[in-house]
Amino acid sequence: MRKFAAIIIIMLGLLPQAQADWGQQYILGKAGLMDFDINDTDVDPMLSFGLLYGFGLTREMSLEFEYNQGLIGGDYTADQDEGKYGIWTMAGYGSYRLPLNDTMYVKIKGGLLYESINRDSTAEVNQDDTATGLGAAGGIGVGVLAGQVLTLELELTAIDEDVLFLSFGAHYAF
Repeated sequence: MRKFAAIIIIMLGLLPQAQADWGQQYILGKAGLMDFDINDTDVDPMLSFGLLYGFGLTREMSLEFEYNQGLIGGDYTADQDEGKYGIWTMAGYGSYRLPLNDTMYVKIKGGLLYESINRDSTAEVNQDDTATGLGAAGGIGVGVLAGQVLTLELELTAIDEDVLFLSFGAHYAF
């Protein structure tokens, strides 16, 4: 656990955000597809929506707090079983936006994530169940400044070893 805490502290020191000065705050709304790879089960991608709050530490570094909710999709079929997966997540990230030019940047983020994945099964043998857990998560993306206070981001986040989230979002700085 100490190694993990040390890694997070180092990441927070090394993984900053662009376009945010100390104390600048922003909110981001995003939508995208979550892709599941669970126990060799054929799971349809899930349309998910998220909200993010960010706080600028430096021009390049920020802290971000994110909530995502899977809403549409997640149907699965497996040996003599079918049903639907659902997911919601809450996470805290340190993020870094490396400027490529005056309007574009690459984003890297890492942090801690709590997830809840539930499965509703139609088979009598495999009853409904829920898995929850706390773990590391990270992502990479690209962004474009679309105005003084508006930024667009395309991002791929590894929720855990079984779930990837490809999202598109717009954030508003205030």
